[in-house]
Amino acid sequence: MSCLKNISVFVFVLISVVLTISCNKNNTNENAIRSEHPKVLSRIVSNNNGNRESLQPNPRNQVPAIRPKINIGNNYQIIYIRNINLSLGIEEEQVIVAVDRENRHNLKIMVIEFDSVRNRYISAWETEIRNINYRSVSISYMDVVGDHGFEIIFHALSLDNKQVLNIFRRTHSPFGGINLFYESILNLEVNGEIEIQEVARSQAYHLGQRSGASFPVITFENINTDGDPQPSVLRTTYMWNYQANRYLNVFQEVIPARIIEEQKISQMLFNNTESFQAFLEGKWQNVNSSNLIISFAGGNNIRNEIIFYTSDTMEVLMWQNAAYSQLHRTINIHARNDQIHFITKRVTIRIENMNRIRVDVRKNDPRSRSTVSHTMDGFYTRIPNNMLPLHSARHSTPVNIVLNGEFLGANSSIIFEDHNFTFRSGNTTRRGIFSIYNFNNDEILELRFIDENFQIRERRIYRIDMNQQILENSIINNITLTRGAITINSFSPSGDDPIRYVQTILNKDNT
Repeated sequence: MSCLKNISVFVFVLISVVLTISCNKNNTNENAIRSEHPKVLSRIVSNNNGNRESLQPNPRNQVPAIRPKINIGNNYQIIYIRNINLSLGIEEEQVIVAVDRENRHNLKIMVIEFDSVRNRYISAWETEIRNINYRSVSISYMDVVGDHGFEIIFHALSLDNKQVLNIFRRTHSPFGGINLFYESILNLEVNGEIEIQEVARSQAYHLGQRSGASFPVITFENINTDGDPQPSVLRTTYMWNYQANRYLNVFQEVIPARIIEEQKISQMLFNNTESFQAFLEGKWQNVNSSNLIISFAGGNNIRNEIIFYTSDTMEVLMWQNAAYSQLHRTINIHARNDQIHFITKRVTIRIENMNRIRVDVRKNDPRSRSTVSHTMDGFYTRIPNNMLPLHSARHSTPVNIVLNGEFLGANSSIIFEDHNFTFRSGNTTRRGIFSIYNFNNDEILELRFIDENFQIRERRIYRIDMNQQILENSIINNITLTRGAITINSFSPSGDDPIRYVQTILNKDNT
């Protein structure tokens, strides 16, 4: 009997120890999740190269388009829409930028959120901005203040070609309640450049334990001083002030322009490859031909791309690795074709000044000593539709259209599978690779026809419009292709009649 009692006591103690360890393990996991939570925010914003919003293409099993959660009315046209969790709640919010149809240079920014009381989405906050070149609009999300919240950062060009920056911070609504509300903490319009300078933040900030240092905003404006043949730059520094609840002008100085430029180049050369990427990011135009454009894009969660545009073609190269020389102010980039991976090139870039570079493109073959000039070789100047070096609007971005399966037209058909396509017309069958991207609010389909040796024989550029009908027993996808070419600022139709294709997908649950 005493033995049974001892065994019972032993079992009770053993169970207590196991339960204690289990509870501690659960608490540890819970604390780990809580401490990791702030790090999730860094995946939405790139903190190393440009602090830009990360836009990822939708997986194939998702709805192929983002739709507004409310009716914004017939007087406005949406030019930007993004689902993002601004409140860190259960439901995502939606940020919309829409232009006035009667005056496309006036627009409004809207934040849509879910109202649990009314059980529907509502417009929680909106603001109007006027006299804006709507094609230059860029939206980013950053914690510039350092309080672990997202500021909405609006950047664009004004109608007189000035840089416009507006930073909106979440605050308490003057109407009461718990709905999201934002106010402008910095509004700048500068005939020059604007930089948001990232500063290092402590480990405690990244663990969510305390606030971090705010990011200064610096502007550079060219000024003409009487009697001074050398141009000068007015440098103005804005810092966040908690008491004033806004950014304040804290320091101004006049510096010779050549010193500013040399400082920027020197700082970049003695940093790392990411500094080069930040410098190059944006669009550059050949000094001798407006039809030759080079676009650089990159950053965390964004593919590092070099895009070559001519009057009627586009080539996307993936930035593989690079080496740079401080002495010669050059960077050698090894890149491969985005669609045909065995095609590789070496792109050499020399910095002439902050707005001018020299580009040379060669085959990436150490045995090749070819001196034949590439189409894209030459000097390029920065196209002034973005800030330096941050917040540049990407020249082409992924879109939400997904093409998969066979589409039938009146005289031809196209089968899409992954990045490949098969085009059939009569007794002719041609194959190739395709890509879809957004160019200045036009969704573009590019078909590249290749032969049996994987050589590109023809490129076709189309603007693609897609709509979907969901019926009881099937889903019907309609696409309209308008052929044309990409120019410096927009898609230019060729004048040919649009081609229409249709795809019917039977609903297996109802068959």
